[in-house]
Amino acid sequence: TVMVINCSGVGGFSTDRTHYEYNGYKQLSDYLYSRVRQLYYNATDTVGLRFPSIKKAFYSTSSNTVIGMTFNGSNPNSIPSDSNSQNIKNYFFLDRVASTTSTSLTLSSGKDTMYLTMPTTQTATRISYLPLGFNNGTDSSSSAVYIAPFIRNSRGLAVLAFDSVYIEPYPAPDTSVWQAETR
Repeated sequence: TVMVINCSGVGGFSTDRTHYEYNGYKQLSDYLYSRVRQLYYNATDTVGLRFPSIKKAFYSTSSNTVIGMTFNGSNPNSIPSDSNSQNIKNYFFLDRVASTTSTSLTLSSGKDTMYLTMPTTQTATRISYLPLGFNNGTDSSSSAVYIAPFIRNSRGLAVLAFDSVYIEPYPAPDTSVWQAETR
């Protein structure tokens, strides 16, 4: 079994921003132990033990102004408030360009789908969240480390970063089925 342990959103960075202090390593060990406990010790408390991972992205309106992102593993629990003068919705990249003009980021009632609303029609075919390199949300070419809010599940596990996930087009009307006209 291969398991991914996400280091995104783990607190307790040391001053070198590469290693952790005690609290950071403690948080990582808690993540790991919860999963090992489930796999090898038959733990029954399994809700939210996996990091939320994107399943698919899609345009949810015909105007291509809203991008839906469906998650599996576990669902995001809430959208974080701004912190450190950073807004989480600015860390979504459309075709590797920051979406700094997005107007909102919301969760569906079932919390398995997140919606990024844009002010104008989009033509992007790929979406990324926290790409490998970025600079304060303005481009994806630098190697700055992101330290700001993270989207998390009910256990506090951060959504896995994703890069260049294909955005499915809005469903076109099915013209292959003949429909009778109403009079």
